[in-house]
Amino acid sequence: MLVFSSCTGQNNPKYIGKNFGLFNLDKITFDENLDTLFSKSDFFVIVDKNSYFDSVKNKEIYTDTMAYIYRIPQAKVDGLYSFKGIKIKDKVVSFTADKNKKFRKLDFSIYISASEYSKLLNDCKDFKDITTEQIRKANNNKYIILQKTDNHKQTTLYCLDDRRKKGDFNYGTYTEGDFFIRITINDLRIKDDAFYKRENNDLKP
Repeated sequence: MLVFSSCTGQNNPKYIGKNFGLFNLDKITFDENLDTLFSKSDFFVIVDKNSYFDSVKNKEIYTDTMAYIYRIPQAKVDGLYSFKGIKIKDKVVSFTADKNKKFRKLDFSIYISASEYSKLLNDCKDFKDITTEQIRKANNNKYIILQKTDNHKQTTLYCLDDRRKKGDFNYGTYTEGDFFIRITINDLRIKDDAFYKRENNDLKP
């Protein structure tokens, strides 16, 4: 669930939390320290480790840490975040740091109505359509990828037209909105490590 709000030109608060004001996801700089940013909120961290299955020991063997994923419980997100004037409710927002705790990626998904989608596209006029013809054909022209690179920050919108009409295989099934949007924001300052190679392998339908 989400609603639109007016944008301000102010910088983001130092902490995430209802007492500190709305945190604009589109204004992240990747200079934020995630431990500081989340220190005033109820959050948890997922430790993402590389692993392999040892058939002799018959168990998963964990090697080095790949990333730390910071999240606030989905039920407590209401009133914390916005993106391009959209207030985000009841959605998981993932702030991902590399193994050295350097903030490198933001990732979340939302459902929006047709009118909200039109407004979002209008607010993202400076984004480039990077959808390949193969992706368009595979998704019956209902899926597009929009991207903007601003200095060291790259924002990508994966947009699926989820409106359903008679004749569609999923007609009559439940959907939260007309359009499903996945949004990733990546820091491009480090491109020669395993984290970048894995986390930027994203241009898929």
